[in-house]
Amino acid sequence: MDEVLFRLEKNRKAVMKCYLLNGLLLLISGLSFLPLRNTNAVFVPVLFFLATIIYYLSFTWKKQSAYVKSYKHDIVEAILKKSFTDLYFDPKNGLAQGTIKDTGMMMMGNRYHSDDYIRGKYKDINFEQSDVCIQQVTSNGKTTTTTTYFKGRWMIFEFNKNFAADMQVRESGFHYAKSNSGWFTAKEDRMEKLDLEDAEFNRDFDVYAANEHEAYYILTPHIMQSIKTLRDRTDGKLILCFVTSRLHVGVNNNKNAFEPPIFRALDAGVVSSINDEINVITRFVDELKLDRNLYKQNS
Repeated sequence: MDEVLFRLEKNRKAVMKCYLLNGLLLLISGLSFLPLRNTNAVFVPVLFFLATIIYYLSFTWKKQSAYVKSYKHDIVEAILKKSFTDLYFDPKNGLAQGTIKDTGMMMMGNRYHSDDYIRGKYKDINFEQSDVCIQQVTSNGKTTTTTTYFKGRWMIFEFNKNFAADMQVRESGFHYAKSNSGWFTAKEDRMEKLDLEDAEFNRDFDVYAANEHEAYYILTPHIMQSIKTLRDRTDGKLILCFVTSRLHVGVNNNKNAFEPPIFRALDAGVVSSINDEINVITRFVDELKLDRNLYKQNS
């Protein structure tokens, strides 16, 4: 690993230098525009601006793409293999839009992007994860407005029970979820907001379920405490969607996981940060005890 870090650190420095040169060219373009805008030399800032674009496309972007590819395959994937079995890692692709849309629990907007797809097993529990960005882009012909519904990681865990009805648990402040509780929702798809015995949980989370009995069966005092613990230990607002035999977890933190640093050295701290990202996945299995068949029912 030390040899890999040393090699990639040289690549990182090369990318950083390209970015600094791009920034310098852009700065010169901006500073020279105002004093020259009404003179015959106005072409000078334009040339510097064009040089910035050309240099970025010819050098910076290519070097950065090669650096990111090597980082994810040579470092991230190697560390992932130490934590998970049956690992499949595809940095370029992600979860299909329909995977999240079919839960019926998120507003999907009109722009969707996902990458850094991970599939594997932890403690014999199958899981998937990707970075996901969901946005609504609107335009009135003059201005364009982009509203981000969700940006963060979306995880899907195998659950040891086929749910009789869907349920959603979302942290207060998690916006743009669909509760399916309105009058215009079909009766068979409608969910009701529940109040549980835990006052703190009711304050910090909203629970919607299609079947009240099923919800109480799943949300035991232990599970509610575990969800509160996960909330405290996870950066970002949470949504948990219990659908069929899967638990979908969205972490809305406006971040992408497993991204390489550009302006920070590649050292042991980078390995530690990757392990921290991995722990976000394993923590849900460990804290919710998904491997203990707690919810298994005989059909």
